[in-house]
Amino acid sequence: MNIIKRNNGYVPSYINLFDDVFGRNWNDFFFGNRNTENTLPSVNIADNEKDYELEVAAPGYQKGDFKVNVENGILTIKAESNSEKEENKKNYAHREHFYSAFERSFALPENVNEADIAASYKDGVLSIIVPKKDVEPALPSHEIVIN
Repeated sequence: MNIIKRNNGYVPSYINLFDDVFGRNWNDFFFGNRNTENTLPSVNIADNEKDYELEVAAPGYQKGDFKVNVENGILTIKAESNSEKEENKKNYAHREHFYSAFERSFALPENVNEADIAASYKDGVLSIIVPKKDVEPALPSHEIVIN
């Protein structure tokens, strides 16, 4: 709940307008205190019998905007997109710049084959297949003979 200072019971109407359009945290919207939930793409992770499948919902990017890296058991997904649109008419000039970036990292379990990880991008979804490797089952409990 936000506390709003009132002057003789009068609340400026622009505050209500901003609350209606941008929500109660409208000054965060304007002054850059944005929540990462709104900027990070959602990721679905499926644990299949032979692999893990990650699906990153990232519409608006191109295949070349992504970098997927594995280092020391950490899978890192980065994307950066930068574009410019310019329109010149008789009475005005219009220029827009678009920049978007994100980075997500995931700790991989020990049962994955890092060398065979594959990725593809189609229709706004980055799919990453992380194959599992065969892990030898633990030996059953047994007694150790002392010599």
